[in-house]
Amino acid sequence: MKKLRNWFIGDVLAKTEDVFVRAKIELLYSFTTLFCVLGLTFYLYLFLNDFHYHFYLISVAVITLGSVPFILKFSGSLKLASNWFIIQQALISVISAFIQRGAPAMNGGLWLMVAILFAFFLYNRLGGIIITFIFLVLGSLPSVFKDFYFVPEKEHLPDTAVVFLMPLILNIFVVWKYIKTREDAQKKINDQKDELEARNKEVLDSIHYAKRIQNSLMTNEKYIDRVLNLLKKKT
Repeated sequence: MKKLRNWFIGDVLAKTEDVFVRAKIELLYSFTTLFCVLGLTFYLYLFLNDFHYHFYLISVAVITLGSVPFILKFSGSLKLASNWFIIQQALISVISAFIQRGAPAMNGGLWLMVAILFAFFLYNRLGGIIITFIFLVLGSLPSVFKDFYFVPEKEHLPDTAVVFLMPLILNIFVVWKYIKTREDAQKKINDQKDELEARNKEVLDSIHYAKRIQNSLMTNEKYIDRVLNLLKKKT
């Protein structure tokens, strides 16, 4: 897994020392991996319970989301990967809402929360607010266009533990990654502060040492002048 991670994001990570940028890159890759692993269990649940539309939608989500590491690998652009992630999340969320026939559900709210957390993590505060507003508007579309429901009501996902467990775990993961990033950033700041203080101490020690040498030389010069004056007086 470590070799695979390095193959996908090793090069792009090597190009930046910024803790937050590195965290965003790692989050995109780790989230994709975790989504695919958790998706296997969710796939089985959807297939066994004949939720065919959701099964096909998750398949599309896995393919589109799975392209994010390849974007990071071959383009090296965090911005492009982030934009693609948000776009595919928006499209998947809208289609899922139509499949759910616009009915409010716990799992839908959790998926929306994942997207919003990602938006604030990947973009700045203003960007996160704008993307949140867009997602809320898109989420309301199924309630406005009720005549466009194209799936039978039996496709509506119930609020069972299996259904909301996946988005819940992903929410916890994003929050954990955010907290860890803050801690790593604080540690790096402390390390840089300690390194700066150590360098300042070395500079001050060098200055004090040079000053002692200078004072020593000045003392010797005074002694020599005194001896020379005494010799002149004797002569």
